[in-house]
Amino acid sequence: MININNPKPLRWMPLALALSLGTGCTSENLAAQDVDTSSPSGSSNIAAEARILSAYHGLDALPGRGLSVICGMPVGGKDGMPVIFSAQLNPETVSPSAFLVETSSGDSVTPICVTLRPAVEELEQRTVLLIGPFSTADSHPRSVEIVGELEDIEGNSLLGLRIEDVTPLADGPGLVFAERFAPNVSGLEGECPDDTA
Repeated sequence: MININNPKPLRWMPLALALSLGTGCTSENLAAQDVDTSSPSGSSNIAAEARILSAYHGLDALPGRGLSVICGMPVGGKDGMPVIFSAQLNPETVSPSAFLVETSSGDSVTPICVTLRPAVEELEQRTVLLIGPFSTADSHPRSVEIVGELEDIEGNSLLGLRIEDVTPLADGPGLVFAERFAPNVSGLEGECPDDTA
């Protein structure tokens, strides 16, 4: 089992699971929740009710090349499952042993690799890509549970969080979380056009 927090920069990422569309520049309020940027981290006060927002059986045969570099082992052909949290995660606590995937056949599977990549910027860190043998022709992922040490950026334990509704591969991804930030919040400096409100 491998936990990669700071791998060498990659030139490309063959798996673009951009499900954590949580940051960006906007002059309209498209977000479900405004963020109080007066807090030191610029994050909202959702840690008190942290939950798993989504688990998506994203790929049932991952390409091996780029992800094998991240994981430090061959992962080609394994399943990829992005799991999105309502709170930003402490990258130092993200590890395979923190997660347990239950399949429809009743098997319990610990991921072989987990990563926050590509969502590692300061205002992201909510989506963990789980990699492992989560499905077969007769079985698919049914739930994800936090069974080990996993903390949000405020140090709150996420032990015991569980999601029973894993989005099937055939259903495709969807937007599950959005935030609105002021263009000058730490982490967005220089990324938004000057006329962004």
